[in-house]
Amino acid sequence: MEGSVTETVAVAVAPDGGHASPPSVIDFSGPLVLLTWFTFLLTAFILYKLAWKPILSAVEARENSIRRSLENAKQARAETAELEARKRSIVKDAEAERDRIIAQARTAASVTAESIRRKAEDDAERIIGETARQIESAEEQARVRLRAESADLVVALAGKIVGANMDSTANRALVKKAAGELA
Repeated sequence: MEGSVTETVAVAVAPDGGHASPPSVIDFSGPLVLLTWFTFLLTAFILYKLAWKPILSAVEARENSIRRSLENAKQARAETAELEARKRSIVKDAEAERDRIIAQARTAASVTAESIRRKAEDDAERIIGETARQIESAEEQARVRLRAESADLVVALAGKIVGANMDSTANRALVKKAAGELA
């Protein structure tokens, strides 16, 4: 197989006529190092002049913003705690006021109930007294009418029994006498 395959070998020829190997990453070149350092320093200087101050300003602004946010959060927490304490105090005062109002309402209700009960008893006694007086008055009127009717009945009966007709003044006198005897 050696004779059938033709091999082509490319050989790099160095200017000095010797064989040189291809350049590698580790190769050291003085001008390349100087050019790299110059490029780095130029880029650092440009960045320092153009970007470093704005970047530092932005970082400081962000730091100040974060610091203010933290201070605001602490202040908000303190205000929230104060408001919570004030809310608890207000709720406690409201509950005490509620209890006081309920106690007053209960007292007022019992006083009002007692007043209504006494008034009802007084009204009942007054009505009973008036009714008793009305009954006594009605009884007295009934007695008077009963006496008058009894007297008329006695006179009528007496007139029938006696058969004599008496005048009305004599009848009245007789009735009064009979009524006096009945009483």
